[in-house]
Amino acid sequence: MTETQIGTRIREVRRARGLTQRQLAQRVDISVRTLRAYEQNKRVPDEKTLHKIADVLEFPAHYFLRGEPLPKVRLLFVCSLDDIFGG
Repeated sequence: MTETQIGTRIREVRRARGLTQRQLAQRVDISVRTLRAYEQNKRVPDEKTLHKIADVLEFPAHYFLRGEPLPKVRLLFVCSLDDIFGG
């Protein structure tokens, strides 16, 4: 897994979750500038920060670290059943 892929995957999952950079940065308690640097592969988050990002995105940290492919279907289901059925 290259460092380049980590930032690309963070951006991919953030977008799939419908979050802006500002929203994710606030939830992880980092600056937008830092998150942007991660997503542009200019910096790599430390382990603690990467786990916080994974927790906020509700995505397994190993996806970012190991680069294990996930089915595209997994990225499509970003809303809850309540959102779909108006619960």
